[in-house]
Amino acid sequence: MDINPALPQLLYMDNSLIVVSKPYNLSSAAGLTEDEQDCLISRLQDDFPTVQLVQAMDFACSGVMVLALTNTGQQALAAQFAQQQIEHRYQAWVSGIVEQDSGVIGQPPQTRWQVLERDESSSRLALTPLCQHYSLREGLRTLGHPILGEETAADPHINTPVERLQLHAQRLSFKHPNTGITLSFESPCPF
Repeated sequence: MDINPALPQLLYMDNSLIVVSKPYNLSSAAGLTEDEQDCLISRLQDDFPTVQLVQAMDFACSGVMVLALTNTGQQALAAQFAQQQIEHRYQAWVSGIVEQDSGVIGQPPQTRWQVLERDESSSRLALTPLCQHYSLREGLRTLGHPILGEETAADPHINTPVERLQLHAQRLSFKHPNTGITLSFESPCPF
């Protein structure tokens, strides 16, 4: 497992929360063993000692995340996630040519997707989850188009191997826990 030594990019900060762009190959929170202690939270704690996780992001995924700096902020943001009031948008390169231009994954629909680009052996998708706990990776595998960079995505038609999982949280919108004003943040897709 390759660990990414990059620091998270700070996108926004106030007294209640911070928004960062998490590098790929970095856990959101520490694991149980000593070699699993390097994580997003530990990298932020020197500068933000009260930082608290609001959402988890897959180790291999990169992109926009919100973290709380107060207990009140954490509870309010967690409630927005639980009530599906947070808007996410991801980008992914997937194996194979996705024939339709758009669609949904899951019954009931769990994720909306739209093709942004196609090349000779893969497709770039915009993904909008409609449910907090739905696995984008599993949904795309079920669709027959696993995300490039997954071990299960080995496709003999793809000539160029990719160095990382091609999944990035590009956009995040939520209501500020204190003011109720909608905030939106973006992190450009790095692939």
